[in-house]
Amino acid sequence: MRLIKLIVVQVLVLFCLACSLKENQKYQLVTHNLLSIGQDQGDPNYIFGQINDVCLDDEGNIYVLDFKKIAVTKFDKNGFFKLSLAHEGQGPGELQMTRAIASYQNKICVLDFFKVSLFQNDGRYLSSIPIDCQGIDIAFNEKGQIVVLGAGKEGIFYVYDTDGKFQYSYGHSFEVPEKLSKFKEMKLFQLPLKMFINGDRTLAMNPHRYEVVIWRNSAVEKTLGRKEPEFFEALIKEEGGGFSGIVGQSFIWEKGDLIYVFYTRKGGKYGLDLWLKNKLQASFEVDNIPYEADKDGNFYMVGNGEISKVIKCHIDILSPKGKPPVWQK
Repeated sequence: MRLIKLIVVQVLVLFCLACSLKENQKYQLVTHNLLSIGQDQGDPNYIFGQINDVCLDDEGNIYVLDFKKIAVTKFDKNGFFKLSLAHEGQGPGELQMTRAIASYQNKICVLDFFKVSLFQNDGRYLSSIPIDCQGIDIAFNEKGQIVVLGAGKEGIFYVYDTDGKFQYSYGHSFEVPEKLSKFKEMKLFQLPLKMFINGDRTLAMNPHRYEVVIWRNSAVEKTLGRKEPEFFEALIKEEGGGFSGIVGQSFIWEKGDLIYVFYTRKGGKYGLDLWLKNKLQASFEVDNIPYEADKDGNFYMVGNGEISKVIKCHIDILSPKGKPPVWQK
């Protein structure tokens, strides 16, 4: 079996405690850093190896998935350590190759490539679910079912109940560009890296060009696209009998009719586009891409530089008069 490895593009980001200000023609983007979790020494519960996902529960607790330490750590909404949910191992409730994490009510699920581990949010292990696809991302839908984004036989989104019974699959893969044609039959290179579920809608970005596809239930509702010459193009090469790839990171979040699209540009830079009813309202360059967002519109960024940390921040879009645009209300 060939080794397939996908690496999300990240750059060293220096977060400051003061507000950062960026301008986009007639609008201004102001970022307020509210909370930081992570340090390089001291209490080991606050020292991360490499963070690869973040999720929140209904009470605002923060769960950090650490790829290097192969562990899940829970913090309260103020950033104070609560408990560790899981650690590396091969037994029940133990992890080997963590990919993503998600929450629903009082349950936390961790995607471990070919299985999903379920925990109570108080740390108790519940069960493990084998999955029939090579998983990349995980989420819960509005019915409390587990949705896995992955490479399987049919579709790209695979739905399971919490007892592990497969329900159905949906969604289409994306065409690999001609310059990467030698890899076009490899399913992983046809998939987005992340999905975003809001009610009965699933959103995902084409990994090869600026195209956001929105499914309602299991059917395509619409797509958002623009000509973006700075969109990061995936780099894939053969390596040691397998393949390695560098692909762009993305994050999509909906607030009412407004859609926030964070994406990777060439050179490791990041962009934020704001869409309202299929119309692009504003576009900005930003410092990083979120891994999670809460109901108040706060975003949770990750810095994996010299010190791995989670940064909670709030983004304001302002008009020249210092007020939110009409389309953001």
